[in-house]
Amino acid sequence: ALWHLEPRYPVSPLLSMVVTPAHVARLARSHGWLLTLHRTRAALDVAWRDVRAAARVGRLERVAAKEVASWGSGLLLMVSRMSALVSALQACVGARAIHGAWIRLLARVGGDAIGSMEELRAAHDDYTADVEAATLAGAPRVRQLLRGALSAILGFAAAATAAARMADQEATRHAALQRLRRAVEARA
Repeated sequence: ALWHLEPRYPVSPLLSMVVTPAHVARLARSHGWLLTLHRTRAALDVAWRDVRAAARVGRLERVAAKEVASWGSGLLLMVSRMSALVSALQACVGARAIHGAWIRLLARVGGDAIGSMEELRAAHDDYTADVEAATLAGAPRVRQLLRGALSAILGFAAAATAAARMADQEATRHAALQRLRRAVEARA
């Protein structure tokens, strides 16, 4: 369902003279792609936090410290590399490309550059095309490849989070048993 996410935006009657339903649909596809990148990055952030916490608990409680530290550091390395990829995509698409398209639109419509409604529509159409190109909304093959990569990253992040949470629960259980044993031994 995530890949078919296309936000819907109401357009005021005055604005609809320039921004057509086709523009809104094209921009919504681009925004959906940006939301996908954001969701992927958020899932990686959760995975990072949980794996790091599980590795820390494992070391503190000496619960299979060698194993937890080993898989924990490997998972953290993979999560950080995937995070770097998604961050680079977000920066490239969001900050550089879309911001650049916005600056070009402002430069084109600024001052007395636009003399008619048709020129304004053409400027906005160019802006919409720039945004669509920047977010790869108009390049289905490339977007399909990236979608596959992001799906794999989301799956990995979910599996890493689940593994970290299980390890954290096991470490907590082991620590409670150790405290109970020490308390029983102290009373004996």
